[in-house]
Amino acid sequence: MGLLSRIFGKGKEDKQEPPKQTYQQWEREKVEEYHENNKTWGETWKEIASNELNGMTLVNGKNTHEVLDDPAAKNDLSTMLACCRAELERADIGEAPPAPYYFKRAAILFGKQKEYDNEIKICELYCDASKKFGGNGRTDIQERIQKALLKKDRAAKKALEK
Repeated sequence: MGLLSRIFGKGKEDKQEPPKQTYQQWEREKVEEYHENNKTWGETWKEIASNELNGMTLVNGKNTHEVLDDPAAKNDLSTMLACCRAELERADIGEAPPAPYYFKRAAILFGKQKEYDNEIKICELYCDASKKFGGNGRTDIQERIQKALLKKDRAAKKALEK
């Protein structure tokens, strides 16, 4: 089992039953149940995610965009990977395609650590998740895969020269 599979708990044994209702039907039902006039959509969603989804789309009890309120978060690989997981969970339930920012930041951080295989894998994970929503992933993330492959090849050649 690979690094990302362990991190995100994705395995071949995952067999899910088809949903009894669409995500949009479920969301409408939950928004009606949780909506209070003085709450923002983000606050309402955080409450729904906490109570109905066991927090699976949250990172440390926060929506992924709220994690970025801490300027140091974007340079913390484990936080960015947690955000990637939350975004994948959001995509898996059909809410929306995963936000690319977290995957790109994780890829950048892997690249800085010269972990090119993981840089490639996190980008591929984003692209695969985007396909569910009719896309192929953002061009900049696809380009990052190509750049990481080149960096990996250069590093391998450099190691052979030593």
